[in-house]
Amino acid sequence: MKKILYFFIALPFLILLNLPAFAETTLPALSPEDTVTIQIGKNKKIIIWVKDKKELESLQAYDINQMIADLGKTVDSLENPDHVLIITDENRTRYKIEVSVDVDTPQDSTSRDWFKAESDTTDENEGRRGIHFNHSSKKEKNPFRTSHHFEFDLGMNNYLNGNNEFPGADNEQYTVRPWGSWFVGINSNFRSRIAGPVAVQWGGGISWYNFKFEDDRTRIERTPDGLDFTQADNDIYSLKSKLTASYLNVNVVPMLDFRYKSKRTTDSDGTKRRTRHYKDDAFRIGLGGYAGYRIGSHAKYKFDDGKARKEKDNDSFYLNNWRYGVRFQVGIKGLDLFANYDLNDLFHTGRGPELHALSFGITL
Repeated sequence: MKKILYFFIALPFLILLNLPAFAETTLPALSPEDTVTIQIGKNKKIIIWVKDKKELESLQAYDINQMIADLGKTVDSLENPDHVLIITDENRTRYKIEVSVDVDTPQDSTSRDWFKAESDTTDENEGRRGIHFNHSSKKEKNPFRTSHHFEFDLGMNNYLNGNNEFPGADNEQYTVRPWGSWFVGINSNFRSRIAGPVAVQWGGGISWYNFKFEDDRTRIERTPDGLDFTQADNDIYSLKSKLTASYLNVNVVPMLDFRYKSKRTTDSDGTKRRTRHYKDDAFRIGLGGYAGYRIGSHAKYKFDDGKARKEKDNDSFYLNNWRYGVRFQVGIKGLDLFANYDLNDLFHTGRGPELHALSFGITL
C-alpha cells in the first residue's frame, strides 16, 4: 500500500497528515498567528491555515471527519507521493454538516472520483503541497435529465388472428412453434426525466421476427392472388421451415421510474435544499408505442432429400412494409420484461391471413 506523506486543506483551511519530518522539509516557515497545529500521536499532525479567528470559527459548519473518510477511498490510487489530492466542492455544501450534495468531476480531470492528483501551483499557496478545498459553479451530473443506454430484447414471438386467437386452435398451416420463434431487438435508447418519477424512454433500433412453423413441411408460395401455405412432398424429410422479417424501429415509452429519488434537507444556517439520489435497483414500469419499417424478409427451409439441403427464398411475401403497436415494459435492477403487440396486420389485407404479430421476453 502506497504511503501518503502529507495532506493539506486550504480555502478556508488546510489539513496536513503524516510524517512531521517530511512537512518540515517541504513547507515554508509559518508564523504562529496564521496556523493551528493539532498533534495526533507521534507521527501525525493536522495544520490549519487561517487568516483570523472568524475564519477559524467558520470551520464549525464543515464535517472534517467526512473529508478524511473520502480521502481514504482513493489513497491507494495515488502513484506518485509527490502529488496532492484536491477535493472539489461545486457549491461549498458537500461537507457542510446536515447537507449532502453530489459533486461532478472537474472538467480537466480524467477520473470519475471527487479527487484529482496534481502539484499545487496556486499563488496563494506557492511552494506548498497538500489537500485543498476548492469551489466551482458546475452543476451535478444529470441522470436526472437524459441518460443513454443500449438495450437488447430477447424473447419469443407469435401472432393472433382476427378473433384474437392463436392459429393453432384451428390447425392452420401457418401455425408457429413458440419455442424457436425468436424475437431479437437491438436498441439505442435515451431516458429523459420529466418530473418526480415520470420519465420518457425514446430511441430506435432494429428487430427481427422469426416465425418457425409448427409443421416443418410448411412452404410459402407467393401468387398473384395472394399467399398460399402448402406442404412439401412426403418423400422429402423436412427439418425446419420459418419466415423472417426485419424492421428498423423508433419507440417512445412514458414510464414511472422510481430510481429517481430526492429529499429536502436544511443546513446549519437554515437554508433549505433538495438533494438527489439515483438508485439502479428501483422499480420501473412503462407503456408506450413504436413504429417500424421493414428492411428485409425471407423464408428458409431445411430438409433432406438424400442429401442435407438448405433453401432461402428472399421475397416480400406480401408483408406490410410498416408495423406499429404498443409496448409494455416493467423492470427492477438491470432486468426488464417487455411485451409488444402490432396493431396493424402482418400481411397486406386480402393477400394473406389476418394476423397481428406479438412478442414478449426480457430486456437486458
